[in-house]
Amino acid sequence: MTVLPGWIDLHDHITWHFGSNGRVEDKSETPAQAALAEAGNAWVTLMAGFTTIQSVGSPEDKDLRAAINNGSLPGPRVLTALNPIEDSKLTPDQIREAVRKLKADGADVVKIFASRSIRQGGGQTLTDEQLQAACGEAKAQACVHWSMRTGPRCGRRPTPDARKWSTEPLPRRKTWMPWPRTQRFLIRRSVW
Repeated sequence: MTVLPGWIDLHDHITWHFGSNGRVEDKSETPAQAALAEAGNAWVTLMAGFTTIQSVGSPEDKDLRAAINNGSLPGPRVLTALNPIEDSKLTPDQIREAVRKLKADGADVVKIFASRSIRQGGGQTLTDEQLQAACGEAKAQACVHWSMRTGPRCGRRPTPDARKWSTEPLPRRKTWMPWPRTQRFLIRRSVW
């Protein structure tokens, strides 16, 4: 017999699921159908060995987390961002206030969109000043969405404690698995 500790998934969207139309967004889905699908995702995730997940950016996470925490539903421990910070029109002070509100609303981590998806070109969305404000207020509780393609074009990159900045771009890789060079880079930057 082999015993493993519970796994941790650091980037999950536990409330996302395919509707009856075969798409992630099913406009005909009722709230009850969505809740059942979310409960099913929690159960399947737990049975796969994940005892903790970090779900980064769904307001629905709050109710699912509450149901799991009070024992109404089986599922992994859910750390949630509730809603991401991504509005480039906000001033640094407004971003700091948004981070404080997320924390007050129960967010365990703050997801910050520093760039668009690589499917959208990966361009930088927030200025360095906005990123510094968001990461500085969130402190080590920040999860920054940063496209690998954006790194060389943008000036600075926030590190997890948000008080230090680096101009060194992330090393390139061809798969989602961190290779030894990437692992060493992340360890040097205290990223885990």
